[in-house]
Amino acid sequence: MPKPHYDFIAESYATARQKNIANRQYYDFWSEQLIRAIPCNLAEATVLDCMSGSCELARIAHNRVGKLYALDVSRRILLFQTTDDVQPTAKICADARRLPLDEATFDAVVIRRGLHHVPDAILMVLQEINRILKPGGWLICSEPFDDNPLINLARNLLHILSPQFDPEERGLRQEELKKLFAQAGFTSFETFPFGYLGYTLIGNVDVLPLFRKLHNRQAINILIEMDRISPSIPVWRHLALARIIRGQATKIS
Repeated sequence: MPKPHYDFIAESYATARQKNIANRQYYDFWSEQLIRAIPCNLAEATVLDCMSGSCELARIAHNRVGKLYALDVSRRILLFQTTDDVQPTAKICADARRLPLDEATFDAVVIRRGLHHVPDAILMVLQEINRILKPGGWLICSEPFDDNPLINLARNLLHILSPQFDPEERGLRQEELKKLFAQAGFTSFETFPFGYLGYTLIGNVDVLPLFRKLHNRQAINILIEMDRISPSIPVWRHLALARIIRGQATKIS
């Protein structure tokens, strides 16, 4: 069953991701980074957007992958799909801990900031994803990380100030997640820093409304470009609020 929290935030979440100019543009940039991280032939791939929210990934991926499925635990969030021309192949309302999907079905699974919502069940979700991925398939996800004490402090403050956060969620730690990936049968674990000023100011306007009314596309583009180049800047690169993670599925005997 959907958690009441996700149904509660469904409208504000979807409105921000789909109608707010700054948030929508940042999410398209974010989706592009996730799609680019999939090392397979996308045109022939079957991809699952797991914990999809209202499937913002479809705006970038719908005409680039063979088949795109969207799965989320909240039926109400799934209903807030964008426009008819960017619908995924199918929408599935289900819990990621118990995926109603056949083994070895998908070439890639994408999760945008979903694992930290189930901190006590990450291994279960990863095992389920490994099961539905074809051998050699890829899991690409992005998650908030708390390895840096300054980032951890800032995130805890936001969680106190905003009711949009799920009380259970927290940032992850890289070594912790690496072990869970290995336990679930994933190899080739890689992480890439992601999320800086743009992520903070326009990536979550439903949570931090300071820049909710920013409509100047030039200013939006500058914030996004800063996030694009930040991982290549020494020292500053270590202040990323999140990481993009990639792992390849193997089957545990």
